[in-house]
Amino acid sequence: MSDTIFPVQPGRMCEYLLILSPDKEVKDETMRIKRIYKEKYNCWNADRSYPHFTLAYSFLNENEQDEFVGYLDEVARLTDPFLVELHKFERFASSTIYMDVVNKEPITKIAVLVKEKAGHLMKTYQKTKPEFIQNPHLTIATRMRKDQFELAWSEWQSVAIQYDFEAIDMTLLKKPEGGRRYETVKIFTFSGK
Repeated sequence: MSDTIFPVQPGRMCEYLLILSPDKEVKDETMRIKRIYKEKYNCWNADRSYPHFTLAYSFLNENEQDEFVGYLDEVARLTDPFLVELHKFERFASSTIYMDVVNKEPITKIAVLVKEKAGHLMKTYQKTKPEFIQNPHLTIATRMRKDQFELAWSEWQSVAIQYDFEAIDMTLLKKPEGGRRYETVKIFTFSGK
């Protein structure tokens, strides 16, 4: 019997998103900051997504979901829980502000394992290339206009933060191609065996 939460409809194409989520305290604080960006800088999309690290992203046929979940089970078995530390704000170009991760290696290691174990499966759908995290970060606001970015960055670039949490699992989400909402497929607990 499968322990997946979201049912499979054979033949349907879906977007799969593998994420690492912060604990409640860090998530709540990140959402508080995102709301500031929405209200103070008029960044309309700042609080639309919950704080998470995207580990991997790909389109797959739902027929391949059980095989994909099997590979991710293996990755979780090979991964020890680890501490994630966030200590400052950074930016991408002049449109995105995020919380930077001090210790990126444990997060990028998961992406490398996913690519090693399931990369061949994730490349079967030719519409898009699979993506794997290279620069772990928690996005605060993205697609900012130049004036929004310049004002926000001038006020936040030197703000010191000290957040950390223990990463104990990762979550696989999916939505049908063209769908609007992701739903949970499975949560994978890190066991490091």
